[in-house]
Order: sequence, then structure tokens, then C-alpha cells
Amino acid sequence: MNTNISPILKVFTLSAALSLAIKYAGPSLSIPSTDLNALIAVFTPSIILAAILGWRSPQPTQIKLSIKKIGAIALTRNASPKLPHRFHTRSHQQAATQ
Repeated sequence: MNTNISPILKVFTLSAALSLAIKYAGPSLSIPSTDLNALIAVFTPSIILAAILGWRSPQPTQIKLSIKKIGAIALTRNASPKLPHRFHTRSHQQAATQ
């Protein structure tokens, strides 16, 4: 098994550094303990992550090729191409021979 431990060590190191910063430097900050501050602390990471993932997600595109442009079958998102003869079911093959 070929594992790369470097990303794990980076996350562990950053997590430990953040934990120590909160433990020792946090009490020196004068942040009042209010409901609003608690809500900000709880929801800010989720909002930031949702914004990053939403920004990076690919935008939906429509695939549409016209017959005139490429001289082939027009493809749209809702259209399904016809299967070649070898993919027909047995019942279709039996019906064709009878």
C-alpha cells in the first residue's frame, strides 16, 4: 500500500497550532459571551465552506449539437441515442426473425 502521510501531518500540525492558539491566546481577547457571538462562531465555518464549494462547483451546461453543424445525430440533454443492433434485447431479435 502506497500511502502519503504528508497531508495528514499538515492537518494535524495546523489543528494543534489552532488549538494552542485558542487555549492560550483566546482568553486575552475581550469577546463578550453573547448569543450572537455564539451563533457567529458556530455558523461562520459552514457558511465559508458552502461559499467555497459553491464557487468551485461547475456550472451546468447544455449539450446541444445541431445536425447542420456536424452532420450527425443531434444531442440534447433529454435525448437518448439509439442503441446499436447488438444491444437489442432477445425479444426484439426474436420478433425480427419471425
